[in-house]
Amino acid sequence: MKEYKYAVTLETFFRNKTGTMILNVAEGENNVEGVLKIMEHENPFHGHISGEDCHISGSLKTLVNTVQYEADGTVNEKGVSFVLVTHKHRLLLTGGAENE
Repeated sequence: MKEYKYAVTLETFFRNKTGTMILNVAEGENNVEGVLKIMEHENPFHGHISGEDCHISGSLKTLVNTVQYEADGTVNEKGVSFVLVTHKHRLLLTGGAENE
């Protein structure tokens, strides 16, 4: 399994939230899983990838509730870009690879 780590920003209506996304890609498969560490919570996700195109789903814990989302975007070694779609909103998640 190959692991990628990104410093990300989630654009929300109140203010931008920063965090970390860890994305694991199964070798020889198109399955992905990982954790979005943002808003002081670890939010697991799963999905699939084809080339640089990626679809994930999961939930985001906020101060007051948990919001389910589906997201489509692109992933490569340099960065990520996703549009998260919830039952009410569309949120942009972008980021670059973290140096270890």
